[in-house]
Amino acid sequence: MLKLNFAARLLATAAIATLPALAHAGYNGDFASLSFSHNAFGTPVFSNPAQVGAGVEFSALSVDNFGHRWTLNGDVSDNGFTLFWTESTRAHEPNGGNISMSVPAEFTLSFANSTVQPLMLQSYSSQGRYSNGQARLTGIEYLNANTVKFKFNALYDTDRYVFANAVPEAQTYAMMLGGLAMLGLFSRRRKQA
Repeated sequence: MLKLNFAARLLATAAIATLPALAHAGYNGDFASLSFSHNAFGTPVFSNPAQVGAGVEFSALSVDNFGHRWTLNGDVSDNGFTLFWTESTRAHEPNGGNISMSVPAEFTLSFANSTVQPLMLQSYSSQGRYSNGQARLTGIEYLNANTVKFKFNALYDTDRYVFANAVPEAQTYAMMLGGLAMLGLFSRRRKQA
């Protein structure tokens, strides 16, 4: 039987104890609400609360100070969130809509029951005529256990932001457990010597 010294046993116990805590139950089936705010836009009306499942949960229209119409969308998946929008007024300028701002535009996502997992920007794309291809996300702020706010300093037509839970993948767990096994082997060899 493999015997571990105190430090190795402590590491192994801590690693095994954290595995269930790092597991993610998912957002599917929960009810979520989305809001958008910026002083250059009218307040869009999303269907709140919406049940998380297949398809786009949130879609609403808003008009900016220049009279341009925007369709704002949010789609919650079991383990992440996608925000995307289009500016549809300037049909003669394909993908021509954009608006920059000194005060961030804010999308706030809230869950009825689910705890918001730490999120990271997984991908960004834009076909906007004036877009330089750089994401304009300025921050992700966790307001409480169930609510997260996304801040942007510009919106370009056809922007698409995909956020994923920043939870370690299976390979990370395998590497961690492999490292603990190696610690145990070294400890055993040390005692035998």
